[in-house]
Amino acid sequence: MSLRVAGIDTNDRQGTIIIEADGQEEAQSAEAKQLALKTAAANGLTRPGLSGGESTYPVDANGETDNDLVMGRGVVAAYRCDYKVTAGL
Repeated sequence: MSLRVAGIDTNDRQGTIIIEADGQEEAQSAEAKQLALKTAAANGLTRPGLSGGESTYPVDANGETDNDLVMGRGVVAAYRCDYKVTAGL
């Protein structure tokens, strides 16, 4: 399993953690969710939780996605999942 944090965008209450993986299922696995939560906590969100509704999308070697990749045309380098995180009360 090869999970990576591809992006972090948080403030003191919420944000998005982008997890990248080699496969689609891996990007939405329990391990990926735990990595998103740990990353959110490390970036200042207290007792973070996931908001749900995640979906994966393919990216090319430059980390970009487009309709061709989504439709199965083009070379997929990895899959990403944007996890919406919210701090607990």
